Amino acid sequence: MSLKNTKWQSFESQVSLDQAAMERVERLAEASIKARGQFHLVLAGGSTPKNVYTLLKNISADWHKWQIYFGDERCLEPNHQERNSTMAFEAWLNHVDIPAQNIHVIPAELGPVEHSWDNSLDTLAVFDAPKPPPLRISMSPARLSRSKSVLFLVSGIEKQTAINQWKAGDAIPASTVSCNDGVDVFCFNVS
Repeated sequence: MSLKNTKWQSFESQVSLDQAAMERVERLAEASIKARGQFHLVLAGGSTPKNVYTLLKNISADWHKWQIYFGDERCLEPNHQERNSTMAFEAWLNHVDIPAQNIHVIPAELGPVEHSWDNSLDTLAVFDAPKPPPLRISMSPARLSRSKSVLFLVSGIEKQTAINQWKAGDAIPASTVSCNDGVDVFCFNVS
């Protein structure tokens, strides 16, 4: 992916990053529902988006028109505290009126299916994730790149090496995702 299609924005605090990300999602949802009658959102896992999800539960939205997907899931039993879906439900989804059939959880408890890396697939099996557990199911960069908008949230000094690699043009997973409008990267505590 070309770095010129990546728009970097630094924030002075985690709170300001979280607020800006929540407002971006809210604006995208309103525009998508107005244009197409529905809004599709792929959620990220990990700790960085949790505060954004907590903020989203307080917005006024036409929740029945939202479709929620997960970009990545750890291969653990349903409702395990380490699953990304568990965090999203606890922080946000259990608190709003999104119909259950509009929330598309990855059945990662079934485990990954052995196949070679093929970016043309919608999902990929991951056998060596850097953070435990090593087994995951992830949306492919090609599938994520078909999005109308892509927003990465990056927070914490431990992410600095990955940001340096990305800015240097190295092929890290995040750098392989693109979209027509470019990729937005919201950063706090990294440069």
